[in-house]
Amino acid sequence: MENDDKIAVENKTMAITKKRNVYKPEFKAKVALEAVRGRLTINQVSKQFGVHPNQISKWRKQFLELLPRIFDNSKQPSAEANKELTNQL
Repeated sequence: MENDDKIAVENKTMAITKKRNVYKPEFKAKVALEAVRGRLTINQVSKQFGVHPNQISKWRKQFLELLPRIFDNSKQPSAEANKELTNQL
């Protein structure tokens, strides 16, 4: 039983010390674009970039949901309008 307790304690310690990966937006876009292209499966993209398949699926979904906003100019104020509002404050 002593060995089992020691392994359990070691596993808890390892879980606490594991650091999360932080990816730059450019990298996320590159991976998501590759997933959207569909030339490779999600698992192949995962192996290529070293990112978990679930994470790639989330980035792909987010990419596809936000893509139409790039072309929507009607709802975004212009840079000049933003400067005017800033100057008024």
